Amino acid sequence: MSYSVSGLRQTISMNGQIGTQVLFLAFVLVLFTALGTLVYRTDKKQLA
Repeated sequence: MSYSVSGLRQTISMNGQIGTQVLFLAFVLVLFTALGTLVYRTDKKQLA
Protein backbone atom coordinates (compact mmCIF):
# COMPACT_ATOMS: atom_id res chain seq x y z
CA MET A 1 0.00 0.00 0.00
CA SER A 2 1.40 3.42 -0.92
CA TYR A 3 1.91 6.24 1.55
CA SER A 4 -0.83 8.35 -0.04
CA VAL A 5 -3.38 5.52 0.11
CA SER A 6 -2.42 4.74 3.71
CA GLY A 7 -2.80 8.41 4.66
CA LEU A 8 -6.17 8.61 2.91
CA ARG A 9 -7.43 5.48 4.69
CA GLN A 10 -6.35 6.82 8.08
CA THR A 11 -7.98 10.18 7.37
CA ILE A 12 -11.26 8.56 6.35
CA SER A 13 -11.24 6.30 9.41
CA MET A 14 -10.76 9.40 11.63
CA ASN A 15 -7.66 7.86 13.16
CA GLY A 16 -5.76 11.08 12.48
CA GLN A 17 -2.28 9.52 12.40
CA ILE A 18 -1.17 10.75 8.99
CA GLY A 19 1.93 12.65 10.08
CA THR A 20 4.38 10.00 8.87
CA GLN A 21 2.77 9.76 5.44
CA VAL A 22 2.65 13.54 5.02
CA LEU A 23 6.30 13.94 6.01
CA PHE A 24 7.39 11.16 3.66
CA LEU A 25 5.44 12.55 0.71
CA ALA A 26 6.80 16.06 1.40
CA PHE A 27 10.34 14.65 1.54
CA VAL A 28 9.88 12.82 -1.77
CA LEU A 29 8.44 15.96 -3.37
CA VAL A 30 11.38 18.10 -2.23
CA LEU A 31 13.90 15.44 -3.23
CA PHE A 32 12.62 15.00 -6.78
CA THR A 33 12.13 18.75 -7.25
CA ALA A 34 15.75 19.33 -6.25
CA LEU A 35 17.00 16.52 -8.49
CA GLY A 36 14.96 17.78 -11.43
CA THR A 37 16.26 21.31 -10.96
CA LEU A 38 19.83 20.05 -10.72
CA VAL A 39 19.52 18.00 -13.91
CA TYR A 40 17.82 20.86 -15.75
CA ARG A 41 20.51 23.36 -14.78
CA THR A 42 23.42 21.10 -15.71
CA ASP A 43 21.74 20.34 -19.04
CA LYS A 44 21.37 24.06 -19.80
CA LYS A 45 25.03 24.73 -18.96
CA GLN A 46 26.22 22.09 -21.44
CA LEU A 47 24.15 23.56 -24.28
CA ALA A 48 25.49 27.11 -23.86
